Amino acid sequence: MHEVLLDTHNADPKIRAAALLQLCPCQLRTNVKEAWIRHFEIIYDSDAKVRSIALHNMCDGSPAELETNVVSAVEYLTKDTDKKIRRRARRVMAVYRRTGKINQDKA
Repeated sequence: MHEVLLDTHNADPKIRAAALLQLCPCQLRTNVKEAWIRHFEIIYDSDAKVRSIALHNMCDGSPAELETNVVSAVEYLTKDTDKKIRRRARRVMAVYRRTGKINQDKA
């Protein structure tokens, strides 16, 4: 786990993206606090692919106790420079406002 978290800081966005894929809740199957902290940091990453994976991960099984943090992160991504990320984040927020659920199957 420590190496994967270190890879999320790598200069190469492909390595950061690959590391984030390993931090998806469906892969981890456990709640790792350090992984979630990193997700909330990496939404500011310069690479759109990395931010996109972070958005997916946050909406694919984030712990209920982090809902406020996840909602704030997704709201931030509604103003992302990447059109696809912006659209997905806005769709997630629309569903959240309607249903109260931030965890969705497709984000």
